[in-house]
Amino acid sequence: MRPLTCFIETVPLLTHPSGLANYVVGLIQGLARVPDPVRCLTGLASWRSQPHATLARRCQDLGLDLGISRVPLPNRVATRLPRLADLLARPSVPPVDVVHATANSFSSWLPVKSGIRVLTIHDVVFLRHRDGTLCCPELAARMSARLPGDCAAADLIVTDSEFSKAEICELLRLPPAKVAVAHLASSLPETTPGEAVPMAVEIAQALAAPFLLYVGSIDARKNITGLLAAFRAMREGQPDARLVMVGRPGWRGDDYAREIEGTAGVQWIPGCSTPDLIRLYQAARGFLLVSWYEGFGLPLLEAMSHGCPACYAVGSSMDEVAGETCIGVRPDDHGAIVEAMRLFWQDDSCRRTYGLPGKARSALFTWEQTARQTLASYRAALEVAE
Repeated sequence: MRPLTCFIETVPLLTHPSGLANYVVGLIQGLARVPDPVRCLTGLASWRSQPHATLARRCQDLGLDLGISRVPLPNRVATRLPRLADLLARPSVPPVDVVHATANSFSSWLPVKSGIRVLTIHDVVFLRHRDGTLCCPELAARMSARLPGDCAAADLIVTDSEFSKAEICELLRLPPAKVAVAHLASSLPETTPGEAVPMAVEIAQALAAPFLLYVGSIDARKNITGLLAAFRAMREGQPDARLVMVGRPGWRGDDYAREIEGTAGVQWIPGCSTPDLIRLYQAARGFLLVSWYEGFGLPLLEAMSHGCPACYAVGSSMDEVAGETCIGVRPDDHGAIVEAMRLFWQDDSCRRTYGLPGKARSALFTWEQTARQTLASYRAALEVAE
């Protein structure tokens, strides 16, 4: 089997820790561990010097090979002479077999002269819900205009779940053979952080008494209003119940922030370190992710990997993650969500009934498996292209 050289665009590494960044790192590190010979190069599109310096530091910290990047230019040069800046900034691209864009769209900067073009699309909520109910209308309009052209230019689409594949094929009218599935994995260590590892004050406050847990962005697709309504109903009979919510604000985040602040017993932590997140998963009486729409549902897998009993919304990608190990409810079934909360709060055996099977199932999802599935799709697409 001949070795492959793959260029993987690493723009997600420039932002704060996110699911997209975890995907890029997990995929590259997984590819490094599979027996199939493959070399990964990384880079991004920018003529400004700061992004390159940031990416170089991130790649060095993660042990990734920064193989391609634009030439950094002073802002005044790029502003006054944009055509010259663009010409000078075009990189010298070595021959590659695969060019993989990892964040839902292609960058136009890379003059690809060899290799197949691969695009990862994590979900298409912006196509399914264009009216602004679950995502920003401006984002929906921009991606709706851009994505069909990107998909036409791609030799292969990679996505996170069979659910997302079906959505992509339907909404973008693509043949199933052009879309491959590579399930994600948790990047959280399974070991308990030691006492020497610092703990944030708000985490210590959260751990001071029993609690239920939500992890994910605070936005419309996550059914925050439904989650809080169920918690308020459950708390009527359990006045000591607490809900810890971890996540950054997203679409309509300000509206949900006010709703969170107005709900007794809820503690909102906008962000936390990896060790602190592990502490929360390991201590929570139960985890809830009752989203209207998910392309994969990584927080659900993270909770399962730490033995936390979980309740999730059926009808999307999370069915593939949970299997038969978690409590599945419809996102609009208020009563079922309330009952799941009560069960987690009152029944100490839930970690044995749901947590242990969930932990065992989570072991099926590894970055090596993601890499193997992705690499197999690369080779299949290369055969078609040849």
